[in-house]
Amino acid sequence: AARAARAPAVVVAEAGGGRAAVVLVHHFGVFVLLVPLFLPLPFMVLFLFTGAIQAVIFATLTASYVGEALEGHGGGGEHHD
Repeated sequence: AARAARAPAVVVAEAGGGRAAVVLVHHFGVFVLLVPLFLPLPFMVLFLFTGAIQAVIFATLTASYVGEALEGHGGGGEHHD
């Protein structure tokens, strides 16, 4: 006799009672359990991109500031006030 396919069971501990509730995971349930793992990924990529752009801007501004500050201290006879 053929047995009916059963969904796998996942045991989840309840916080208050100390009992364990059995939650049946259906076909879509596996994806639901993986959502917390993959949901933050686009935000992490966005933050890394934002940080890289910010680093480029600050490095450019710093180089510009240092270049302006050292411009008048060269060997040329010009004096800037």
